[in-house]
Amino acid sequence: MSKPVSIALIGAGAMGGALLRGWLERGVIDCDRSLVVDPSPSDASRQAAERAGISFNQPPGALAFDALALAVKPQIADGVLRRYAGLAKEAVVISVMAGKSIASISAALPAARGIVRTMPNLPAAIGAGVTGMFAPADVDAAGRALAESLMRAVGEVVWVDSEQAIDAVTAVSGGGPAYFFLLAEALGEAGRALGLSEQTANRLARATLA
Repeated sequence: MSKPVSIALIGAGAMGGALLRGWLERGVIDCDRSLVVDPSPSDASRQAAERAGISFNQPPGALAFDALALAVKPQIADGVLRRYAGLAKEAVVISVMAGKSIASISAALPAARGIVRTMPNLPAAIGAGVTGMFAPADVDAAGRALAESLMRAVGEVVWVDSEQAIDAVTAVSGGGPAYFFLLAEALGEAGRALGLSEQTANRLARATLA
């Protein structure tokens, strides 16, 4: 996008916080017209929002948003979405929730301009993630471009041609980092078995994978 966009971010935990920090670092959002909502945010997310002057857990008033980003746990999504349905009015909704279909999100947010499902992964926390994205036909080119610009702020973007493919993205890149953690653990254990101290073995394992 050529100019910063206004966004309401619902959920500022691990992934929501990573997105927020990426947006702020790259200057893609209009801080004066944006909002973050999370009853128990991480300290890093709260501090980032406060430094940028973004409204945090404040009533949105009459603000309208270009985008509404949903980064809440899927199991509590239905109640949360209905509570903040008014924020979706004419906004492009960007979901980073695993397993929540566009149909179910649409039922809770009927006023949304369009809904884009995305699946970023943990390396988004350091701006090195990759995000799978799907948009149905009712999301226009401008809506797709807006969503892509936001997700590119935390890494690469790959569009898929069906909503079902997002499940495959979740399996490959969404859950993939866990295998690297497992490998790091195994390397550390091997180093300790060969006589290295725990600190040295773990440091070598982490640096090798990085």
